[in-house]
Amino acid sequence: MDIMVENGLRRIPVADAENRLNGIVTATDIVNYFGGGEYYKIIVNKHKENIYSAFNESISSIMTKGVIKAYYYDKITNILEKMIKFNIGGLPVVLEDERIVGIITEADVLKQITGNVPEIKVKEAMNENVITATPNLSLIDIMKIIVNEGVRRLPLVIKNKPIGMISAMDIVRYLSSSEPFRRAIGGSIRPCLEVKITDVSSPQVISVNENAYLEDALDIMFKKDVGGLIVTDDKGQLKGIITERDILISAIIEKEVS
Repeated sequence: MDIMVENGLRRIPVADAENRLNGIVTATDIVNYFGGGEYYKIIVNKHKENIYSAFNESISSIMTKGVIKAYYYDKITNILEKMIKFNIGGLPVVLEDERIVGIITEADVLKQITGNVPEIKVKEAMNENVITATPNLSLIDIMKIIVNEGVRRLPLVIKNKPIGMISAMDIVRYLSSSEPFRRAIGGSIRPCLEVKITDVSSPQVISVNENAYLEDALDIMFKKDVGGLIVTDDKGQLKGIITERDILISAIIEKEVS
């Protein structure tokens, strides 16, 4: 988790002693392990919910094997096809012998097409079917939603007005801090998972107006170093979410049409 937080990475390839790809672990895998999904059974059954023991679990227990990857000489178009087909935000990049040489993400691809983003408004590309949460929920409630719904971020709303955003990476940052250990009572991990989500989420609402253009949204993403934006109307009401992937898909469709 420290590597993720220090380098701003949502996913990390796992290598063997010879730097060959063994698997990958994502922020969502960590959310799953610490209470969001099936991996939490490891903490319950093996670690008896002891926070110190749970944090020493091997990463191999939760990593994904049989990784979808990109080869060093793959074309960007082939990498994009894999990302969209398998709903993956980033791919480890390997040589023919499976040695890892890097990772490529949606953000990396978007940086290459800046200036060639379709001239369409955000509301034409955004996802309107937004899963939201209220600020009274606990961290473990949010983790379950993230895992069960397969989302990476949730707007926090009151009467359909965004007041913040919680992402899988926000949760990883919290877990990698000293705060969970400070809250642990008698070594139990439960108290640190039952905190209010407002203690973990970003209080800043990073948003874009629905009538802005995709290039504007992308510029905000790069400046704020985020993978998605809340979309609002002129009254500040939630209208949807626009993500890096939404912009990439729009760019691909535009290219195919033209």
